Amino acid sequence: MHIDVSVLMNSYIDVYNSIVNACVSENFGGGIYMDGGGSAEFCYVHTCQSVCVGVVEGYGGGVCIDNEGSLGHSHITSCAARCGGGLLISHNNEEYPWDIRVANPVLSPDTLTSYYSPFATACVINNNAANAEGGGIYLEEGGTINHCTVTANCCSGPDVTYYGRRHGRSGGIFVRNCGLMFNSVFWGNRCDANNDIQFASVRQKTGSGMEIFAYHTAFMNHDITDWTGVKKEEVHSLDKRNM
Repeated sequence: MHIDVSVLMNSYIDVYNSIVNACVSENFGGGIYMDGGGSAEFCYVHTCQSVCVGVVEGYGGGVCIDNEGSLGHSHITSCAARCGGGLLISHNNEEYPWDIRVANPVLSPDTLTSYYSPFATACVINNNAANAEGGGIYLEEGGTINHCTVTANCCSGPDVTYYGRRHGRSGGIFVRNCGLMFNSVFWGNRCDANNDIQFASVRQKTGSGMEIFAYHTAFMNHDITDWTGVKKEEVHSLDKRNM
């Protein structure tokens, strides 16, 4: 299926084997926006953007997963946004509070969600751009990145501070407060304002279950990355000489 308009999804919608290209949104998900659920598998998302009409808008140039949803075996390329040029995953705890949902006996185990429930797996995310933060991926208070290759993305944002946090720090992935990365590769992503750092994070909240994890994952410029507040296991360094 070839799609040339942005796809809005909820928990009852799945998209498979589709090409999504040349799409634009004002705020969330230039190509695909999962609003509280849905899944996309075996999709090619390219040349989409979230145009960011304001300084706090423009999330996920290719795909935005908001609170719940999943992306698998897909390729996001040549997309642009303010934050998360290729992909943005957000988990709003005010809307989906983990402790309340677990304590609610009406909910079945299949409906329970955590900060890490929305995820992307087995995806290639490359050649995307953000003009504020997270050239490839932005994790906003949750989300999981698994078996993904994140390369040649760019963050062109200046190293400035607003809303209490610095921006323009990572060409690969940026994590705010909470997120999980494992079995993934981050290489060749550019961020001129911060020495081409592949990973950056900020912790403005600390609470039950809110952690930043990196497991069995490899990063270029690992040695000059700020890993403060990150729980790591088998995190490796990649040589940058092939750039």
